[in-house]
Amino acid sequence: PEGRSADHLERFGVSCGIAFQITDDLLDLVGDQDVVGKSVGRDLEKGKLTLPTIYAMNEMEGDDRRRLVDLIEKRDLVGLRSVVRDAGLIDRAMDKASGLVESAKNELESLDETPARILLGSLADGIIDRRY
Repeated sequence: PEGRSADHLERFGVSCGIAFQITDDLLDLVGDQDVVGKSVGRDLEKGKLTLPTIYAMNEMEGDDRRRLVDLIEKRDLVGLRSVVRDAGLIDRAMDKASGLVESAKNELESLDETPARILLGSLADGIIDRRY
């Protein structure tokens, strides 16, 4: 039924959109400006909290949390990168994005195997593989 296909495509789109935002946030935090093709650290400059920093804020306590808040307030990109990377939070955020892409691709399984479905699956995979 067409309505159910639309529901699957909606869930596909939502999952891909969130995964894309997570990878975009990661590129902004730890990407190489020459590879990304745009300035990095813009989210931090604007005071935007991204998934890795939210994970850090939720998990760190005491001196570690105070250091994290200080790095965010000072807009210290190098220091923030180090803290979230050392805590394994970059990998955790990437795992979250990968899981969302897998969920999105699972939504496609109920659709007829057409060139469009194959293209959507490739598009979803590209979200995780992107470097820019």
